[in-house]
Amino acid sequence: MAYAARKGQRLRVVVDGHPQGWYDGAGEVRFSPGGERVAFLAQRGNMWSVVIDGEEGVGYASIGQGTPVFSPNGKRLAYAANDGREWCMVVDGREGPKHEMVLGPTTSVTDAAVHYLAIRHALTLVRVAQRFGE
Repeated sequence: MAYAARKGQRLRVVVDGHPQGWYDGAGEVRFSPGGERVAFLAQRGNMWSVVIDGEEGVGYASIGQGTPVFSPNGKRLAYAANDGREWCMVVDGREGPKHEMVLGPTTSVTDAAVHYLAIRHALTLVRVAQRFGE
């Protein structure tokens, strides 16, 4: 179970009775399919990050709607992130290739790759298979 607790203007996400850090905003709490992992969006000032299992990731100008997304076995986590100029898909904390835009949530996250749609070079729509190793 997860919920947000407010103290003044600050928010704290509480996961299974364990309070996380204080933030200016929070959203999109996601549990892995088996329920053993949790990720949520956290805002500090104008920057958004994804907190995964209590560890806060890199701050971005925005995080893509419908993300983060866990793989079916819960080992991988992917989300779209914007640095203020370009978008990328972040998988397990590692940024993938930069794009003008990443469209919607990921189409699938597996142990081998994350698949998503992106726009490159003005209006060229591409389907990206971002592969990764162990």
